[in-house]
Amino acid sequence: MQDKGLQEIKEDFYKRYLKLKLELDTLEQEIEVFKQKYDKELYSGMKDVSGVDYSKIVLPKQSKDINEFYQNFINLGKEIREKENYRNILKDVIEKIEIDFKKYAQNFNDLEMKLFIELYIYKKPISQIILLKSNDERYSYRQLTRIHKNLRKKMKNY
Repeated sequence: MQDKGLQEIKEDFYKRYLKLKLELDTLEQEIEVFKQKYDKELYSGMKDVSGVDYSKIVLPKQSKDINEFYQNFINLGKEIREKENYRNILKDVIEKIEIDFKKYAQNFNDLEMKLFIELYIYKKPISQIILLKSNDERYSYRQLTRIHKNLRKKMKNY
């Protein structure tokens, strides 16, 4: 049985990992929305004037100043690049955490950590997870669901 301090540290790492994954997913969705907005601006642009009836001069309510249009377009491009850079940093951090999880689970033969890796990193359903005991026997589905239930209890506030 592990001491309480180590368990709390592991729980904190689990929660941090899941929060980073959620942040990454959210960021990727934001980037997609910004790219769609960028494309829309790119293809809408400043409309060419095909003909003007000078007897009825009416300024469009949504006309854009060309300088404002290009400045907004440039700013949108910069924001997309910043978000993509941040996304790449997040991916690197998450990858390093996953490597650390795997090393820890292997070095300390931590069943809970191994199950966390299979469920949350590899995204396997519990019915497809095969974990071996030290005598090369498999943990039963029932044992894995019990450990998973305990894992979920630890992360209930997440």
